Amino acid sequence: MCATPSDTSQVLVPTTTLAYDRIWEVCEELEMPIHRHANFVGDPVSPEFGYAGPAVATLEGNFFAHRSLGHLIVGGVFDRFPGLKYVTTEQALVGSFRTSRKLMQFTLQRSNGGVSPTFSPAMPCDG
Repeated sequence: MCATPSDTSQVLVPTTTLAYDRIWEVCEELEMPIHRHANFVGDPVSPEFGYAGPAVATLEGNFFAHRSLGHLIVGGVFDRFPGLKYVTTEQALVGSFRTSRKLMQFTLQRSNGGVSPTFSPAMPCDG
């Protein structure tokens, strides 16, 4: 059973859900890559918090920059759309290699039976 918020106007739909499959399908058909640009999310400098917001954004930036790739892989998007292309800009390469290594480990575990074959974050709710 899935929890459903009462006010869905403020809900971000995860990219791992099947709701985006038509978009991924069209991008794959057109050979149009999907794109992820780096971003830094944090509070601005303020008298109340000083430089904490930008400092935290800098520390977390690498994580958030590579987060979407993990979502797409673990969510099975590239399994469903093997021709889909993914492009990033302005992201540190070191983070990409670390993220790629972690995702490769996940893929190997899944192919060797280490992750339940029925596990799929993209599976729809059953009511």
